[in-house]
Amino acid sequence: METCSDLPYLMALSASKNPEREKQFLFSKPYYQTHYYVFYSKIKYPDGVNVTGQADLGRYRLGGIKGYAYSALTAVNKDAMVRTADYPTLGRALLADRFDLFAEDYEVLVGLDRLGSTNIISDPKIGHKPLPGMPGNAFHMIFTRKNPRGAQLQQLVNQELQQMQDSGELDKLLIKYVPR
Repeated sequence: METCSDLPYLMALSASKNPEREKQFLFSKPYYQTHYYVFYSKIKYPDGVNVTGQADLGRYRLGGIKGYAYSALTAVNKDAMVRTADYPTLGRALLADRFDLFAEDYEVLVGLDRLGSTNIISDPKIGHKPLPGMPGNAFHMIFTRKNPRGAQLQQLVNQELQQMQDSGELDKLLIKYVPR
């Protein structure tokens, strides 16, 4: 008899697509997206920043997290970014004027604020606005290609996601945990 410990890994949550992953894994329908926002100091920029798209980011000193690729920011000189170790330090460095602004996924920062890891979203000294022209970054569940149960599980998950989407249940869950 086969036990769960004898089975290879079948599924993981919250993966974005890239060509290498698509060769290795099966993907569910997307079930949520993150969106790039620009974050800036309201002390330095009380009227906000003039950013109408990625190309405008080059006029500012940009911050970011060490080790992050920022592959969606194709019009940005990533080598010139001032990098910090983590999100709490990123927020503090912004307010200390080590750089002018940073672009990150809004939903990630909302989640970190809710967990108490950062206060970037809730800090009244930090402003934020959507980065125009950036598509959402879709996230999926991924399934193994090495075990036929991976494809079966993919099909079941996709059916349930479709049902949740059609009924509005998926939107209710997302709004509950990541309010706009």
